[in-house]
Amino acid sequence: MLEKLKGYLGNDKLKGQKTEVQWTPETIAEYEKCMDDPIYWAEKYFKIITIDYGEQNIKLYDFQKEIIRAAFNNPNTIVLTGRQQGKCSRINSLVEIRNSSTGQLYKIEIGIFHEWLKFRETYNYSLDSLNLIS
Repeated sequence: MLEKLKGYLGNDKLKGQKTEVQWTPETIAEYEKCMDDPIYWAEKYFKIITIDYGEQNIKLYDFQKEIIRAAFNNPNTIVLTGRQQGKCSRINSLVEIRNSSTGQLYKIEIGIFHEWLKFRETYNYSLDSLNLIS
């Protein structure tokens, strides 16, 4: 017999849909503080899991705080960051790459592209030898 899922998508650390919350003066004050300060909210309630330390609160870098503040104060914010600043949230996120020799554009999943880069580095292959469909 299937047990009823507890929490959002079965995760008991996340509240499920239509979960009633008991609002006290303290929880309302905390909610207001989080609404007013997204940095406080992130550093207090965002959890990450690391190999070395397990689950822990996120520690934002200064540049991440700057981006959050800018987006909080102006929703029309454009961010220019380095290519390895964690913009892809899934391994199947599509990225567009250009062959520097031919100029041809390819759309490829980031996970496959990452594996291709490792392969190319190991065996010294060029992008021309990869048969991609654009």
